Amino acid sequence: MGSSVRILLCFLGMAIQASDMSLMLSPTEEAALIKAQDQARTGNPNCLRLNGIIYSHPTSWTIWINGRPIKAGETAEGFHILKVTPDAVEMIWSPKPDQHHQICLKPNEVFDGTTDLP
Repeated sequence: MGSSVRILLCFLGMAIQASDMSLMLSPTEEAALIKAQDQARTGNPNCLRLNGIIYSHPTSWTIWINGRPIKAGETAEGFHILKVTPDAVEMIWSPKPDQHHQICLKPNEVFDGTTDLP
């Protein structure tokens, strides 16, 4: 009985360690994603997170970017909202006067403006 408990505990330990690894991302990609999420949570001005979307139709929606709500028809400094759908937001983000990023985000996605895109 005692040996079967040890085997089970050993197996559980291996399962916990294996679950820490991603099957979809390389370690470098996973580290970059975690860094971007952490920066967005801490208010890094170079990161943009789409927290959520409430969508009724093309002229009736609310989105939350970095925790701040933006409603249809509102203007938000640094943002030009191109299109909102139930699943995504297309926008031009200008964190600085000489920087413009055309991006599409889904809820809980983060855009890291400090990373050079290919």
